[in-house]
Amino acid sequence: MKIDLYSPYVGEIEIMFLEKDIQGEVIFEVDLWYADFTSLMEYAFVSSAYHPDSVLYNWQKGIGFFDKEDWECKRVQEFYDQIIAIDHVPPSAGLDDVIAALLQICKSALTNGNKLFITYI
Repeated sequence: MKIDLYSPYVGEIEIMFLEKDIQGEVIFEVDLWYADFTSLMEYAFVSSAYHPDSVLYNWQKGIGFFDKEDWECKRVQEFYDQIIAIDHVPPSAGLDDVIAALLQICKSALTNGNKLFITYI
């Protein structure tokens, strides 16, 4: 399965979320324009207490998935919960599809016992 929210922005910075099964096969992919992902993350609760393996910690520090292709999100439940907690995004931000896609891939990885990877291109 693939959710492509990036194609209208080809040539811009892309971020991909990949659910991989135990054999390393991609079974679900979400492609986003990085600006949309950043916009969403800016609505997240900012904290210096995030775990170093968390998506928000790595996003705030500009490390992790920025430095390594196929960076493993080891804290999928935490990322899912953080997205759920973002409840003040105005409809005018146009991020509803981004939120839905990220929640869907996280839930799929959690339900199926698969791993979630992030690739920043």
